[in-house]
Amino acid sequence: MKDRARMIIALLAGILFIVLNAIFPDLPFTENQTIVFVGLIGAYILGEGLEGQRLADNFRLVLRSNKFHALVAGLLIVTVRSFLPNFPLSEAQLAELVSILAVLIVGAGVQGAIDNAGQPKG
Repeated sequence: MKDRARMIIALLAGILFIVLNAIFPDLPFTENQTIVFVGLIGAYILGEGLEGQRLADNFRLVLRSNKFHALVAGLLIVTVRSFLPNFPLSEAQLAELVSILAVLIVGAGVQGAIDNAGQPKG
């Protein structure tokens, strides 16, 4: 539970950062700095998930995870859109897609928590 609490705190910090940037657009953060910040938060959360005695097993589980697949798909699309400005996806469509992927990731996490709630710990 301790590891989950740290991941939740990191997630809340990332959300707070994004919300503050949306509410106060004059904050001195560039778009690249915002992306790096969110990327670091994501890396921390992933690192927390990988921590443990069974690192190889945890890493394999991450690679097979639907949450991880959604993350990779989103990062791939954002990267392609950044390097190919003529890519047929507007900023609004990109934001909608990333929002959908984020909901899928959170939903999968919630489902996993529900599935694991009834199992004995040990």
